[in-house]
Amino acid sequence: MILALDVDGTLFDGIGVDVGAVRAIEQAYDEGHTVVIVTGRPWRDLATIIGEILPFASVAVCEDGAVVVDCLTGAKRLLADPPPPELVQTLHDLGVTGVVAGDVAIGMPVLYDVVAKVAVARFPGLHLVHNKNSVAIVPNGCDKGTGLREAIADFGLADEQILAIGDASNDLPMFRIADVAVGVANADDAVRASGVALASASVGAGVAEAIATHIFGNDARAPGASPEPGDGRSPTSRLRRPHTDDGLSVEQANVVGAGPAAHPGQDYVIGDAVDGVHHDAGGRVGLETDQYTQQ
Repeated sequence: MILALDVDGTLFDGIGVDVGAVRAIEQAYDEGHTVVIVTGRPWRDLATIIGEILPFASVAVCEDGAVVVDCLTGAKRLLADPPPPELVQTLHDLGVTGVVAGDVAIGMPVLYDVVAKVAVARFPGLHLVHNKNSVAIVPNGCDKGTGLREAIADFGLADEQILAIGDASNDLPMFRIADVAVGVANADDAVRASGVALASASVGAGVAEAIATHIFGNDARAPGASPEPGDGRSPTSRLRRPHTDDGLSVEQANVVGAGPAAHPGQDYVIGDAVDGVHHDAGGRVGLETDQYTQQ
C-alpha cells in the first residue's frame, strides 16, 4: 500500500513529529509499504521539520503537486513551468511579506489572499491553493492529487492501493484519488464536510491511529508491536537502505540536506557517495539523469 502523508497539521505540529507517528511509519516501511510525502512546502524545508520521516519516504510531492522529488537522491522533476519572475516582484510591490518562492509554487500568509488574487489575475495560467494559514500560487493543472499520480507512476506503483492522511482543503485532491482517506482530528471544515473518515487523535497521534487501523487492522501487529522479520513484506518494497546514526540513509546523508545544515541558497549538501553525482563550476550538485533535474 502507498502511504501518502501531508506534512503541516498532519505529521508536523509546528514543533516536531509525534514519536508514535514515527514508529508507525517505520513499521509500515519495514513491512513493505511505500511512504510518500505530499506537501505544499518546497523540498528544502523537509529535512528540517520531518527529518526523522525522510529515511522511510520514497518520494515527496512538493509545492502542491508541482514538484516531485526522489527522496533517496534528492533529484527533482518539475511538473510545471515556474511562474514568471515578475510575479514575485508584483507581490512585493503590492506589500506582501513572508513570500516563500519554491521551484514552481509561491506561498504566503493567508492574510494576503485578496492581494494574491489580484496578482494571479495579472498572470494567466495560475490559481490559488489554500491551506489553513497560508495560500499558494500554483500553476493550473497542479494539485496534490495530480502530483501524487505522477509520483506513483514514476515508481511503477500505479496498481497499489493508497491510504492518504491529511488535515486541510488542499489535501482533498489527494483524498479523491485514494482508496482510503483519513483526516486527523484537527482537520479543517472542508475536510470534515468531505465525508472522509476522521481519526480521534490530532496531528501525529492521528497519523499513528490511521496507520494502526487501515494498515495493521488495529490488531497485535499495530505500531509498537514487534514485527516478524519478513512477514507481510510486499514485492513492491523499494529503496530499502542502511541508515546512519542520525537517521538519514547513507545516500541522503551524502546528497540530501536542507535548512540550517545546508549551504545557504542550495537545496543539497554536496557529497560523493552516489554514482552519477556531478558538481558544476559553482559547486552545485546535479544528478546525471534524464528524468529529473536538480537545482
